[in-house]
Formats: sequence, C-alpha cells, structure tokens
Amino acid sequence: MSEADLDVFHDARSSSQFSLATSLIAEGDTYRGAYRRRRRTRSSSDGSDLASPVVEPSCGTFGLSEDLSFRMAEGYSDSKLTKLRHAFGRLGRAPARPLEPVGEPLDTASGPHALLEAVVHAMLGHYTLFRAGVLHRDVSPENIHILKKKTMRTPVTDLLIARDVLECAGILSDSNSKSIDWRRTKKSHNFRLVHPTYASDLVLEYHEGTSRTPHTALDDLESFVWTLLGALLHIVTSPKYRRPIAAPGALDAERRWLDDLERTTPTFHSPRAFVISAIYFAAEQRAASGGAVRTCAAGVAALAPVLSKWAGIMEDARAWQREFFAVQKRDVVKDQEEYEDVCGGFYRRYLVVAAEHLAGMGKETWDEVEGVAM
Repeated sequence: MSEADLDVFHDARSSSQFSLATSLIAEGDTYRGAYRRRRRTRSSSDGSDLASPVVEPSCGTFGLSEDLSFRMAEGYSDSKLTKLRHAFGRLGRAPARPLEPVGEPLDTASGPHALLEAVVHAMLGHYTLFRAGVLHRDVSPENIHILKKKTMRTPVTDLLIARDVLECAGILSDSNSKSIDWRRTKKSHNFRLVHPTYASDLVLEYHEGTSRTPHTALDDLESFVWTLLGALLHIVTSPKYRRPIAAPGALDAERRWLDDLERTTPTFHSPRAFVISAIYFAAEQRAASGGAVRTCAAGVAALAPVLSKWAGIMEDARAWQREFFAVQKRDVVKDQEEYEDVCGGFYRRYLVVAAEHLAGMGKETWDEVEGVAM
C-alpha cells in the first residue's frame, strides 16, 4: 500500500506534513493504535525527518482526550480531521469517529464525588480549549469520560483555583466532531443538534428559530449542568443502584425528573427548567427530616446544592448573552476581547462553586452514601 493513499489529508509536497505509518495498517493494528502512533513529520534544514509523538493520555492536556489535545497542540482544522477519518474509512479501518477515549462512561462513577470531579475536570479541559480558540459545541455524557486511573497532567495554570490540580480524573472528548475555531468561524450553529437534552436553552431557541444568539462557550457551560444532572439521574434510577427501603413515590419522582429532562427538544424544553429546583427542594426536605423523609435518593441530595448554584450562574449567563448580542445586532462575536473576558469570569464562577463543594464532600460510594451494606 502506497503512502500516497494515506496522505489525502495534507497538502502535497508540503514542508510540514502529517503522515501515517503504513506498516501499522499492514500489520492489522487497530484504529486506535494507528491513530495514537501517528507522527508529525517535519523536514529539517539538512533534509532529515524529525518525528514527534502524539500527546499521550498520561502526559496530555488536563481534562482533554487525546484527539482534542492533539487538535489544540497542532492546530488541526475540522477539515483535516474529517479527511483523516475518511482516509482510514477508505482503507476499511475506521468507524465514524476519530479516537475512542481512554475512559469509562459517566454513569460508571463510583459515587457523587467521583461523578462531580470527572465533570469538573472535563470543564477545565473545555476552558483550555476555549482559550486556544476552540469551541466544543457538544458537551454531553457521551463526550465526558472517567479515566480508569487518575493520571498526572499539565495543570491549568491561568486559573488560580486549578493550579494545584495535577491528577486528572475525567476527560472531554469530541465524538461527533462539532468543535470549531470560534475566533474565525462566523456560523456557530452550522451543525445538526445531536443532544438536545443537554443543549442550552439559547441553543434550543436558535434551532427553533426564536433566537439569533450564536452558540458560545457559555452555552457549553450550561450543557455541563444538564450533563451532570442527566448522569446523576441515570445512575440513581438504574436497576443496579441500591438503596434502603424508601418512602413510597420517591423513586417515581426521580424517574419523572429524568423523563422531563430527556423529553427536551428545540420546541419543548420548559419542563426541565423546574427539575433542578424540584431536586433542591426535595433535598432540603430530606435534610430537614434528618433523612427520615426520603423525598429523593441520598446520591441526588449530595449534589443538589452544586446543581442549584450552577443553575443560578447559567441564568446570569443567558441574560448576559441576550444583552451582549442584542447590542451588537448581529449573531457573531464582534467584540472578542470583552467576550473572552466575560466567559473567563463565568468559568471561574462555575469552578469555584464546584471546588468548594468537592472540598466538603466525602469520597463515599453510592452504597455508602445511601447507607446500604456492602
């Protein structure tokens, strides 16, 4: 097999080329292996080739999967990634996604602390992407994964609250390749809405045709709120989730909350607006009774405070976006400096709330939180 068959994703005779080792394909290596062993080949002044490896998960960007780390580090454009996948596809090697993340689904979290920690670390990865000019646009449980083992990674140094966080527990991936360069792309909604359940209200309104506010980092931050809520409700309504004998109707409430969340569409998203407030009220009732009144699962009550505070922040973010783009009278980011500063402030607000909550939480499993004997 000639190397030309694999080089469809870079410019011919370019001085800086991205190539794939054909031997890996010939040996029948997996798609993951071929992608992870890709090398960037540069031509040196003396004509020799210099190869540098792709960022490995053990030393990659904090909170990001390998494909997103590589995209940010090497400036891979959307078109180049698409051509890369097509190149593998023609060889009969590739699924429709770039690289399977090295991690487990969110609903495998061992407890409330582990779930929130994974989401927060993925949010830190999202912040790094945003600062590099990349907007993810598809934050959902499908794109956040819990690492099988915490790994040491480069910390996010420009956030004071994250400078000492070295062990990464969760990563953000891009399974549907929706990310864009937000500084250059003028049409931030030019994609099919894959996960309306976890999309922000303003994104849903845009796809409904009732708003012209473009997709921004603040919409992705709101998606983190719905993602945490959705993963939590999926866990506590799972048949595997054990709990002591509960008050009648307690589980029915959790299933109803999950149904209200999952019924979300661009034309029908009002029910989910009341889910977080209902959960917080149920958690307050449970706490007031000392746990005697089981209005919700203990696992839900453990994360109700952070969900409630995040909901308040996302309301502030929506209000700012509506005002900001109404003044601009256009659906693109014109004042990028102000936009980036304000978004950075909202990242900090979300992360401070989460960090304070994590600091006060124990690391109990779901069974231990519920008081169920192992």
